[in-house]
Amino acid sequence: MRPLPLAILALGLAFASSFAQTPPDSWENLKNLDAGHKIKVVDVGLKAWDGRLVSVSDQAITIRPKGGEVTVERAKVFRVTDLERSRRGRNAAIGLLAGALLYAAVNRGSGDDAEHALSIGFMGGIGAAAGAAIPYPRPTIYIAKHKSEKSRR
Repeated sequence: MRPLPLAILALGLAFASSFAQTPPDSWENLKNLDAGHKIKVVDVGLKAWDGRLVSVSDQAITIRPKGGEVTVERAKVFRVTDLERSRRGRNAAIGLLAGALLYAAVNRGSGDDAEHALSIGFMGGIGAAAGAAIPYPRPTIYIAKHKSEKSRR
């Protein structure tokens, strides 16, 4: 394998490993958010509120949607979604890597190095644009464990 595709692959693996996160079934994830963070809370009855975080305790979460404050007991919280963080940057990076690797895999051994570098950059740019354009669901900060999972522990 040529050094350039190998270097791109190593860079991509290092970049992907930086996205590790705590499991979304941990209530502690909510305690790490700052007041004012924009979130969506869905209760077990599937009623949803979009608003700014006011506070989180061991018993409940309070948010401020339009029209006042809402407090949802921890036992009734089904899911909390982050409405501020976008994954477009990550998707663009994955697209960049995919476009560059695709070009490098298809066109190995033909042409000079300057031509390859320019073409890899071009294909990577197309991949990055496609990755940023693809809609992706918002990150889940917390999701309640299923009842059968709770009883196993």
